[in-house]
Amino acid sequence: MFVRLRQQWKTRRMRGAISKARRRRKVRVALLGWYGSPNVGDEAVLASILHTLRADSDLTITIMSTNPQRTSKAHPDLRSVNRSLFRAEGWRTLMTSRALVLGGGGLLQDRSSIYNMPSFVAYIVLARLFGKKVMLWGLGAEPLGTPLGRWLARRAIGLSHVVSLRDEASKEILLRAHVNERKLKVTIDPALLLQPAAKSEAMAILAEAKVTLDERPMIAFCLRKLPDDQPGMHLAYILSVSLRERLNRMSRHGHGRTAFFTKLMASLADHMVEQYGAQVLFVPFWTGRDNVYMAQIVRQMRNPAAATVLHGQYEPEAMAALLGETQMVVAMRLHAAIFAAAQGVPPLAIAYAQKVRGFMQSIGLEQRSISIERLDGELIEDMADEIWQNRADISAQIKPKVEALRQVGRSERVWLRELLRLPNE
Repeated sequence: MFVRLRQQWKTRRMRGAISKARRRRKVRVALLGWYGSPNVGDEAVLASILHTLRADSDLTITIMSTNPQRTSKAHPDLRSVNRSLFRAEGWRTLMTSRALVLGGGGLLQDRSSIYNMPSFVAYIVLARLFGKKVMLWGLGAEPLGTPLGRWLARRAIGLSHVVSLRDEASKEILLRAHVNERKLKVTIDPALLLQPAAKSEAMAILAEAKVTLDERPMIAFCLRKLPDDQPGMHLAYILSVSLRERLNRMSRHGHGRTAFFTKLMASLADHMVEQYGAQVLFVPFWTGRDNVYMAQIVRQMRNPAAATVLHGQYEPEAMAALLGETQMVVAMRLHAAIFAAAQGVPPLAIAYAQKVRGFMQSIGLEQRSISIERLDGELIEDMADEIWQNRADISAQIKPKVEALRQVGRSERVWLRELLRLPNE
């Protein structure tokens, strides 16, 4: 009897030790997104998610990137692997992780090409086949113009355990594709939680560009080329993005749209220089693309000496700090509008996609965004004048809205830990 009781006690102690060891063992999570590109917006999403999860000592994060070397340079304390499932390291990361997290970005869209969404849905399918948890963290959706796109969206949502979206507009788009509404949770774009770098880093960027802060106000332009994608199933849909861009540049229609837009932006920049006494800073969010495009605009200005194009590639925290030093931001890039609004800087948004309009709506500034289809020189100058004259009031208006959104945006960490059955402190 005594021997049996002692054996039961040893068994219980061993089970307790095993249970404690399991609790101490770190849980592996694979973080997948459009990481590793020169796009500041995607890197801001990654940096913000990592900042949210870094305090969790019971998690081990592996980043699945398009360019692991670039990602490792930005985040040297974390492991980065090539996200391709044609490579052993991609498979190994997925197989050894307990959860797959698709973190941020407009991954639920079928306009850029036929190849975009299937690749991400393939990861979700494989993760579920091997018994992994799947979470979509702050994703965005654009209007789905093809039956394939809508079907893939339903599969992505249906196979995921937790789905958070960055805005109400994305939810409405997915509901039109007949996804399961009960799974959808609307929060924020993760980049809204990004902490800007110190002011000294913004000053270093300006010094490198030989720009001085003086009595003149500074206005930033964060532009990109006009999109050439059209909704629906057509020939261009099956072409690669790079090939379609080359064909569009050669077409008369594409050249005409680009010429109209660059002339319009040059005129707007001149208007701000002449009417507000401003100096204009052209800030690329994709170095190698945006800065080349914006240099064309400066060459068409009447006052090119009052404008500067940045050519360096900087971390998202530094870019956010830089925009925080301006008095207004003309934001075609979504994350330029986010960086500006997060610091109380009024954005004038050029909505080339639904995501830009969706963010402006979330902070109560939808009327201060203008779609590509409505672009008109007089209209956009009038809008700029209204924002400029009321910039202090607009800043005071958006600060509480941004703070309220940030509170909502802290839910994803809790949901992930619940999904992994980890305690929430």
